[in-house]
Amino acid sequence: TLVPPYLTIPLMDDILIPFQNGQHIVVGYNSSAGAVVEFFPGFGLFFTQVLFSGFSTSHDGGRTWTSGFLPPVSPDSPFTFGDPSLAMDRNGVIYYASLGTDEVGNSSVNINRSTDNGTSFEPAIVVVRDDGSDKEWLAIGPDPVQRSRDNLYITWTSFTATGSELHLAKSIDGGLT
Repeated sequence: TLVPPYLTIPLMDDILIPFQNGQHIVVGYNSSAGAVVEFFPGFGLFFTQVLFSGFSTSHDGGRTWTSGFLPPVSPDSPFTFGDPSLAMDRNGVIYYASLGTDEVGNSSVNINRSTDNGTSFEPAIVVVRDDGSDKEWLAIGPDPVQRSRDNLYITWTSFTATGSELHLAKSIDGGLT
């Protein structure tokens, strides 16, 4: 049995995070509802926005829900590609790791954070630029030396034409770097 604040329940690609008094629930999932396709005369149809990283939040134990999409790194590169992994630190900050793009459209692993129980998320921060990134996973825990600080750990698989490698990134400043 896991005990909050590190309680997570994986459901296939979805993650639930109950926390505090059990009234707040945040769910991350892949959704194509955030995709926008526009017609450009003489050229055809193009995606002008792809927001696949969705979330839903309940503040009443699951009786009612609101939903949204993670903000990308920049409005100039409006792309998030899902594969959610959510976790919460001991201060109640919720982190949502997912695939996306950096500010110029390069593939990346990103992290967003929420300081309002999952009602909204801040714009994404790039963890790493990696054209072969997939299967990211987030964990949060006390720093082994500075026990009052929580570290964020993100792993991902980097696929190449000749194989794959598992990578790890660590943040000691709440995902800012």
